[in-house]
Amino acid sequence: YQPSLEDPRLDEYQAEWLNQTLLMCLSKERVVGAYYMNWNDHTIDGGKTALISPDGTVRPTMEVMQRLRNTYWAG
Repeated sequence: YQPSLEDPRLDEYQAEWLNQTLLMCLSKERVVGAYYMNWNDHTIDGGKTALISPDGTVRPTMEVMQRLRNTYWAG
């Protein structure tokens, strides 16, 4: 399923996709980090894919990154 940028559950879909993707990457011995392209939506024209919304609210994708970092990369 490819949600549109107008889908009210977009944050939920993005967070689940990121969680599954990062867990898959973490299962690979050679993966030592991850790069997420858009930190905030101020840098994207009409986008809703960043970790931080324009009003500064942390999106669920950021929560996924923080949770996985604390679980697997804390040290």
